[in-house]
Amino acid sequence: MRYRLSDYDHKFKELLEEDYDLILVDIDGVIMTPSQYLCSSQWYVSYIPQAASYLHQIDYVVGSYLDNFEFYTSYIKPSNELATKITEDLYHCLTTTNFRPVDQNLIEALASLSTSTLVFGLTGRAYDFHNQTASWLNNFDMKFTSAHGDIRVGGYNSQLTSGIIYVGHDEKTALPHDKGKVLNLFIEKLGLNVQKVLFIDDFAKNLDHVQKFCDQNQIDFVGIEYVEYEEALKQSYTTEQLQSIGLAQFHHFFRNENHAILGDQEALNYCEQSDVSGHSYYNDTDWSW
Repeated sequence: MRYRLSDYDHKFKELLEEDYDLILVDIDGVIMTPSQYLCSSQWYVSYIPQAASYLHQIDYVVGSYLDNFEFYTSYIKPSNELATKITEDLYHCLTTTNFRPVDQNLIEALASLSTSTLVFGLTGRAYDFHNQTASWLNNFDMKFTSAHGDIRVGGYNSQLTSGIIYVGHDEKTALPHDKGKVLNLFIEKLGLNVQKVLFIDDFAKNLDHVQKFCDQNQIDFVGIEYVEYEEALKQSYTTEQLQSIGLAQFHHFFRNENHAILGDQEALNYCEQSDVSGHSYYNDTDWSW
């Protein structure tokens, strides 16, 4: 069964009350999100195609993966100096930004369940971010089931630590691994007897992958496509405004010596006073602050 929910509402609570052998939870866009649009999961939808287009050395198609990203730089093939620079810039941005909970009530419910039910994080984040991830989750009192310690599986180079599975990415394409295939490896490694799974993610493609794994292994699957953050953005800004906000925040962050990140409204106010039409992420030289 699949559900698309935009609030931690009565239906959501009902689904959490069912009995599961395993509950899987995405991190970005479900548990937490940046305090601003820049570096959010929704921002990458517009950013990734532009970055890929600018890096003309890329020789694979990224379009079909646009709804299956969480490891932001995964779509940039670091085959040259410029690509490496972009990857480093994004890493710096992500480790600088502040995060906020998407819904603290949901966090409290999941943390409570983790004491009686196996609750794992399942994220496309790179393992390089695990310390930062753990720190922010601790700030929000989000707890996963961590009794299994640290485990790495071969092939996909994925890692389980502190109750979070970091799925990793392909070394040749740098694309994040299929969450369903990685989950299969960890279930086998841990020797789990799983009959029913709940998976909460903000992108349908990730739900598709885990559901496929469950269907192939006769596991009951309940999926929640949780779109609270996406819907909140749509209510506050138009698509065109978000594009301008992201551009302004991106350029300001990398040009400001203190690496300050503009708030969404602050960035929009600047854009409304300036002509930003035609600007992009990497080929502009005429921005001024």
